[in-house]
Amino acid sequence: MSEAHGFLAQVIKEVSGKELHSERPHRAGDYSFNDIGLSSYLMLSSAMTDAHREELGYYAVGGCGMNIAWHTENGTLEIADKNILLRDIKVYLLAVFRNANADLLPFDWRATAREFQATIDDYQVQAGDRFDFIQARSAAEELLADLEEFYARAQSGAIPNAAANEVIQRLARILVPLNYNRSARFRHDPALTIPPLPALEEATKIATRPAHLVGFARTELVRGQNHVIAGIREARRLIAELNR
Repeated sequence: MSEAHGFLAQVIKEVSGKELHSERPHRAGDYSFNDIGLSSYLMLSSAMTDAHREELGYYAVGGCGMNIAWHTENGTLEIADKNILLRDIKVYLLAVFRNANADLLPFDWRATAREFQATIDDYQVQAGDRFDFIQARSAAEELLADLEEFYARAQSGAIPNAAANEVIQRLARILVPLNYNRSARFRHDPALTIPPLPALEEATKIATRPAHLVGFARTELVRGQNHVIAGIREARRLIAELNR
């Protein structure tokens, strides 16, 4: 997830000397807690490239380094490259060790706020003139401004670590479901791809809706935008408790 990218990129760089290439995590068994708001990282680690997989004639799978032995009786230990497996173990250990021992939790919600802005901008392009996301865009900008102040004060020691960490954890309970979940809290979504800020997904379809359905689509987006703004306002109120 975006808020963990910077932290994990540094861990991977130190262990392997490689750059982190990340993507939005898929809805799957490894990511089953989006509804209650747990930030996460490392759904998958080292994997063969798409080009190598295609060269071998393999279809896409969701684990085992992209080897098609995944979830079959052939998925035995000799499939693994010992050196790559050891390197990945070191990545996991260092990430967990640093996370567990950090004075200030290493989740940067500014990255998530920037992701929100990029998502809203993309949805605006797709919706065209059939819907205006200016209110959601403004809310995301205000969230980022509040977070900049919060992290500046937390990192300078103006906010005690315990108080800052509580806010960082509670922000996850708000922002992760907003960005990854359709269902209510304590309800699991189906294990299908969920777009960013799913309450705004209609933005990807409204441009092609026939005229008699555009009004319904706009109503859906008004409700979705209100949902996103309400979540952002809740996050901002939480931050304001310490920024005062």
